[in-house]
Amino acid sequence: MGLAASLMEQASEFEKISSLQVNTDISDEFDKIDPSSAIALFRVAQEALTNIAKYAQATQVWISLRAADQGLRLLIADDGIGITAEALKKSKSHGVIGMRERMLLLGGNLTVTAAANGRGTVIDAYLPFNPAAQADASAAG
Repeated sequence: MGLAASLMEQASEFEKISSLQVNTDISDEFDKIDPSSAIALFRVAQEALTNIAKYAQATQVWISLRAADQGLRLLIADDGIGITAEALKKSKSHGVIGMRERMLLLGGNLTVTAAANGRGTVIDAYLPFNPAAQADASAAG
């Protein structure tokens, strides 16, 4: 199962168990990205959804996977109470450090911010395309 299909399945399962509405905008054109990038993005989504279920008090979640700036951008947003600046500074900050480290190890980055409307949290994970890994994945698939 590729990244898009895995994220769609995860979104569907999360919607069932959490009773939250999950809105997806996930392009399947990235199903042949290198496995380390796919796993990292999937794990970020998994951690983000876990945190939303535990802490956000949200009613809706949005998940988007799109091309951006010669790479991939995974956005996960909710309409919950938001994460406080103090919570982000804590050393174990709801898995944020682990998500950020996954992205950094692959040359990307991760930010966690308040939603523009002041309600909810936005997790923005970006990974640049790795041309060598892309070629290897395409040749293998």
